[in-house]
Amino acid sequence: MALAVDGVRGTHKCRVRRSGVTLLVDLDIIVDGHMTVQQGHALAHRVKAALLACDLGILDVVVHVGPRAADAEIRE
Repeated sequence: MALAVDGVRGTHKCRVRRSGVTLLVDLDIIVDGHMTVQQGHALAHRVKAALLACDLGILDVVVHVGPRAADAEIRE
């Protein structure tokens, strides 16, 4: 879902915890290193909205934004 959001170049870590019958997601996304803080913040909100909109029982999402690095382990 996160990779479908325009501007997300990859993901690094995704942690999911169960809270009752719902899920709490903590996700690292990789973005273009030239993106401004404001653009990264807006992208994080779009990723969160996309995950909350899917029918997976997600209660909350925390999105961490990091720049793409040549040596980083990235899932695309």
